[in-house]
Amino acid sequence: MSTGKTSAESNSARGQNVLSQASSIEAFLMQQLELSSSLQPSTSLGASVAYHELAEFPVQNVDLVDQLERHVSELGNLQARLSFLNREIRYLMKV
Repeated sequence: MSTGKTSAESNSARGQNVLSQASSIEAFLMQQLELSSSLQPSTSLGASVAYHELAEFPVQNVDLVDQLERHVSELGNLQARLSFLNREIRYLMKV
């Protein structure tokens, strides 16, 4: 019977540990957001906040229009590569 009690106490302790970790992560992210906001003031209407886990400052302001332009450019590049591969495959199938 004592095992059930210790198991419940163990689960309760784990739950408390997870909650404390979550609150510390939330506090860290809020601190990073405040730091990022003070370093990179948002003057554009198309700005948004983004989280990049591996960046030096994980929480960053991102200009949505610039990000869209980069994505469209990357899509154009990928489309050109795919078109090239399709032509090469068609050529190899004819030979």
